[in-house]
Amino acid sequence: MPSSQILIILIAILLIGVLILLIILNKKSKNIDALYKKNKILERSSEYSKDGLLVITQAKEIITFNDVAKQLFFLYNQELGKAVILKMSDGKMESINTLIKANKERLEHFKSFSVEATLLKKRTEIPVRILFEAYSVSKKSSEYDTIIIISDISQELMVTKHRHRDLLTNLPNQSQAMLDIGVFMNKMNTTNKKFGLVLLEIDHFSDIRAILGHISTDLLIGKIVESLKYFAREIDSSVYQMTRNNFLLLIPEITTEIEVKDIIKIIRNDLSNLLDNEVTNIDLTFSTGVSFFPLSGNGIDMLIDNTYKALAKAEEKGNGHIVIDYEMSLDKDKNHELKLFTQMNDALENNQFELYYQPYIDMNSGAIEGAEALIRWKHPDRGLISPIEFIPLAEKTGFIIELGKFVVEEAVKQQKKWELFDFHKLPIAINLSLREIESGDMVDFVAKLLNKYQINPALLNFEITENIGMVNAEVAKKEFIALKKLGVSLALDDFGTGYASFSYLRDFPLDILKIDLAFISNIIENEEHQKIVKAMVNLGHNFDLKVIAKGIEDKETHDLIQSYKCDMAQGYYFSKPLPVFEFQELIRKEL
Repeated sequence: MPSSQILIILIAILLIGVLILLIILNKKSKNIDALYKKNKILERSSEYSKDGLLVITQAKEIITFNDVAKQLFFLYNQELGKAVILKMSDGKMESINTLIKANKERLEHFKSFSVEATLLKKRTEIPVRILFEAYSVSKKSSEYDTIIIISDISQELMVTKHRHRDLLTNLPNQSQAMLDIGVFMNKMNTTNKKFGLVLLEIDHFSDIRAILGHISTDLLIGKIVESLKYFAREIDSSVYQMTRNNFLLLIPEITTEIEVKDIIKIIRNDLSNLLDNEVTNIDLTFSTGVSFFPLSGNGIDMLIDNTYKALAKAEEKGNGHIVIDYEMSLDKDKNHELKLFTQMNDALENNQFELYYQPYIDMNSGAIEGAEALIRWKHPDRGLISPIEFIPLAEKTGFIIELGKFVVEEAVKQQKKWELFDFHKLPIAINLSLREIESGDMVDFVAKLLNKYQINPALLNFEITENIGMVNAEVAKKEFIALKKLGVSLALDDFGTGYASFSYLRDFPLDILKIDLAFISNIIENEEHQKIVKAMVNLGHNFDLKVIAKGIEDKETHDLIQSYKCDMAQGYYFSKPLPVFEFQELIRKEL
């Protein structure tokens, strides 16, 4: 055969090989493109994501990965680095490949699974959450690629670590107390036994702090806590720090006034010597409220409420008094609540309620970005009644549903007025209670209002507190998704005070995260709060949420929060809640 023909044949073979290679590469490229277009997880995991992204075939060949995955997994030349070791919760050591192999049937059947583990990287340990998701190569083929999303959850764990503990004393806090009381109630119900709650509050705490300064006051609180912890061990009880100067003892199998007064007497004798009254000229005394389960209430909220009511009575009587609540013993309070409830119904009919607006501010520009609508009751005889007095009663009685509808409609009507007068458009935030969410008709009510008044739904922002979102998470999630479809924005309020999993941040269709003022109020002197707030801001941004810090009351706090790149702030440093006309004047001055 002539050499020219051989050359032609070789060239033809070469061209056919190149064509086949191009077809294969094009097919693979189309598969990768299809992954990015069709898989929602990959859409969220762009090159700018803080999560690691990795896609591998059943043959363990890596199709694609981002820079974060490269750094975490030591990826070089598209091979999964052998140095990647995952320590599981049971202590076992695994690799990505062994995890996929061990969960092969689970992945094929359910199409996804996730694990939490510790990534052992050189000399560091990184807590991570890893999501594995199967993606079919084609409809006709049984083969699939595995999409892996790895998230560093260090910040989540840091916040969660302090969720149930007071940062200064490391005592269990109010959130933990509520959980433990619930468990204890269930236990006592099955054994038909009783227990008592003893709530102690330091008298003249503000004066003591003013004299000692915050450092010495912290040392005093530390001594009080150590004494209470020792005593709690002696009587087999639990002690909690409810607030800065407020301590709760849960005492099992105690039912009589004589028993509890003997215990309180011993506690007070131990604590009274901790403060040098020759220096301060103040005696260390404690007002004390006591309740008994089930006499004072057979529910967590009722029991805690009655304990605080007893404490309030003790404070009214002066230094060091004890008030014990029994079922229906606080008759004055019961009668007061009944009277107030009757008046609330009349107040709604007689237009005694109105909305005040507290602005929230862009932390970079200082401009007003929106406002929170807050209800106020202008009583014809008593004047302005604090929401602290009537909102809990409205929630307890279910009247909060009607009151909530009033707030929503007033806010919508006000937005329409501003639109008609060509006033500056600002989103208004409205709080929703658990009762409103569980009522089941809030979404329809909002939809009808939007249709009736024809306002831009983006100008409404609905908020639920973190605890509410987690007490009835499925209902809250369902209602929030339905609200979101109406075009409104959604916020999680009081973030950091509840006991929820951070997965709710991912599952709820949120736009805004509001950091609870408990973390802001003393942030200047509390380094732990500084770390937590900074972590919360970063966490919110990681979920593509705007973050608002509540309770800003001075420039020093403002500047610190601003340095954390927090988006917005709300508090008396900018403005107190204002009636609508004063709020409008505030806006006009800014314009």
